[in-house]
Amino acid sequence: MVRLTRLRIDRFRNVKPGTDLHFGPTFNVLLGKNATGKSTLLDVIAAVTNDDLSGFAKEDAGFDLTWWLEEGDAQLELRAIRTPATPSVLAPRFGEEAEFDDAWTMTVRNAGTTIGRAEVTGTQGTWKPAEGPAKAFEVRAGLTGGRMGMRVLFAMMSHIPDAMVNLPAQVHTDVFETFAVWGRVDRLDEAVATLDAITHASFKVHGPRAEFSDWLPAAFATTASLKPKSSESLNIPFEDLGVLSQIPPALGFASAELYPRMLRQSEDGTIYQGFDCVFRRTDGSLISHQLLSFGQKRLFCFLWYLAVREHLPLVIDELLNGLHHEWIELCFDRMQDRQSFLATQHPFLLDHIPIESAEAVRTTFIRCTTAPGPDGREQMVWRNFNEEEAERFYVAYQTGIQHVSEVLRSEGLW
Repeated sequence: MVRLTRLRIDRFRNVKPGTDLHFGPTFNVLLGKNATGKSTLLDVIAAVTNDDLSGFAKEDAGFDLTWWLEEGDAQLELRAIRTPATPSVLAPRFGEEAEFDDAWTMTVRNAGTTIGRAEVTGTQGTWKPAEGPAKAFEVRAGLTGGRMGMRVLFAMMSHIPDAMVNLPAQVHTDVFETFAVWGRVDRLDEAVATLDAITHASFKVHGPRAEFSDWLPAAFATTASLKPKSSESLNIPFEDLGVLSQIPPALGFASAELYPRMLRQSEDGTIYQGFDCVFRRTDGSLISHQLLSFGQKRLFCFLWYLAVREHLPLVIDELLNGLHHEWIELCFDRMQDRQSFLATQHPFLLDHIPIESAEAVRTTFIRCTTAPGPDGREQMVWRNFNEEEAERFYVAYQTGIQHVSEVLRSEGLW
């Protein structure tokens, strides 16, 4: 399972330059008052783990982000730098979009040993293996428009024979295929907007090449490729969707089915624009996903999100919003072995976080505050606990008298 181990921010909005965050293998909790950037940080974390910085493509000041990913012995260090281009002699026309210069680097390691480094400026790239000559390649689509990320680079490099010639086969399998995993999801929001994104996910089947939204898990792609019987509408029982089959009973239903909404049908394939979800109660009555309670919708989104992000970290804003304590415990049970990034103002979530050592405290909690910068303007300050704070917290926590949330407040850490 892919994990994000570190994130450095040298330029991004009003975040303090030089911000360097280290993350643990399971729970990572963002603490801070409102308007200190917790949701913004979640968006950045989602962007780099999703391998998609296109959401920040129009940032006026660009960005300079470096992050580290690992999966087993495979490790990647990536840096994306986007800088406003040097202005031309003629002033840009009114309404014309700003232009940027882009630079991208990717260092590939296996068990700590550097295999090679890819460097891209604009559309020109170079692969520099640890041993052997460098190889030039071209990234025809660039990294400035559409989806920006290492998967674009991987895809381009895999079609350039000379770029891959010095890569051992094991590296290609363990690194390139490992990090090019199925699934891409933005942060799970604190409301139910995610439900609309899920149920409006488009896909195409029956043609020469199936296409699926990133909101649909791999199991869905396999099942949805089956043709509907005669002229009937396609319907997919949840029991045929692998891990998604756990959703109906978790929400208190006997069963459920998806009914994809057909958009058009042609020789190229059948295109569906989202789906309706119908749940069956134990008494046989039916209810649409649109009529679920707020808590049911939130739990539905969470469980679907887990399936879509099967091999990626979880990025969740206010997980407990609208959930009964039994469902909260269910959520924690499902997240136990997954890396997660959680922003919360709810003490109940904090009290469920396992604390094993003072060192673990430093990567478990991230403090989000604001403070004046050198120029007097407000900056968002994000950091791990320092050694003194982590030790102070852990000593107080070990007494067993107070809950995690109480210790954080009494020690002035939240």
